[in-house]
Amino acid sequence: MLLRLIVMLSVNAKTVEEQQLLSVLTLNLTRFTDWAEQVLPQTGATLKLSVFGGNVVQESFEQVDRSNIGGRRLEVVNLSRLRNIEQC
Repeated sequence: MLLRLIVMLSVNAKTVEEQQLLSVLTLNLTRFTDWAEQVLPQTGATLKLSVFGGNVVQESFEQVDRSNIGGRRLEVVNLSRLRNIEQC
């Protein structure tokens, strides 16, 4: 089962360091959230994190792609346009 999260970020006036910090904070938020079993099974599930933003945003979230979150896998989906939101 896939849980779909959408993170919409603006790169205007954001530095690379701020974007990297945001990606790590997002990862930690997913790690310390108690997910309901019917929403995200304990093991083997994939948590999809959809990221909308420019190259800086997408590159920042690459560092957390495929991270392990308590037996679950985080998959970052980069959206270049909002009309591509069906990919999530």
